Amino acid sequence: MCCGKICSTAHVKRAEGIHAEVAQDMLETANKDPDFLTKVITGDESWAFDPETKAHSSQWKLPRSSCLKKARQSQRNVKAMFMEFFYHEDVYHKYTPPGQTITKEYYIKVLRWPRDAVRSKRP
Repeated sequence: MCCGKICSTAHVKRAEGIHAEVAQDMLETANKDPDFLTKVITGDESWAFDPETKAHSSQWKLPRSSCLKKARQSQRNVKAMFMEFFYHEDVYHKYTPPGQTITKEYYIKVLRWPRDAVRSKRP
């Protein structure tokens, strides 16, 4: 029987080994081909929060004034995922549509988008 902590540690060690192999392979390829890094698309993602909601939350009021009432908002209306992809000298960015659930299928579609944009620009 396998304890959760031991299994997760083994999984992390395996993943670290795979990452190290990929990094070593990319380093060797970059050393052989000086233009290699101009062909790589990298990306990052983060959650963007609705600034209006945050600003509303931070409003000041005098002790004798009535409390500000704020409509309850669902998380879908408050945040969205922001994704940026970098290719050589180009930057591509995308927000998830309101109410979009981030599924495997949606994420694959998003990952294909910068690749297709680069292919159409530089076939």
